Amino acid sequence: MRAGLSDAQYDEDNTKVQLEEAAAAVGCKIEFSGALPDDSAAAYLILTAVREAVTNAVRHAGADKVTAEITDTDTAYSAVIYDNGSSNADGLKEGGGLSGLRKKIERAGGQLDIKCENGIRLYVRLLKQRGEML
Repeated sequence: MRAGLSDAQYDEDNTKVQLEEAAAAVGCKIEFSGALPDDSAAAYLILTAVREAVTNAVRHAGADKVTAEITDTDTAYSAVIYDNGSSNADGLKEGGGLSGLRKKIERAGGQLDIKCENGIRLYVRLLKQRGEML
């Protein structure tokens, strides 16, 4: 899954397809609701969050589907990412992958919330300034 998205070579269309192919290779389907942001930095961060969610969902929850609900308002890009696995959310510890994701999102002026609601849900919020991400 790590090869599905590279910091150095970002191309939204190819990256999304590569991420979907990498997920399929480990038996997981990604379902997107809403469009990725036109802002490439915001799209990259959302896809990075989806990648981390797929990795964790397959590894820890036995999931075979991850859903990413993406919204775009005048002030922010948002995504809610969840899976259909059977994880025990009581023992959630923010490890290296989630901590790294949080740092990337916060460096961009965004926010990551991780909640235990019918499994694990990632809430990503990336603020805009004049149509572009901060």
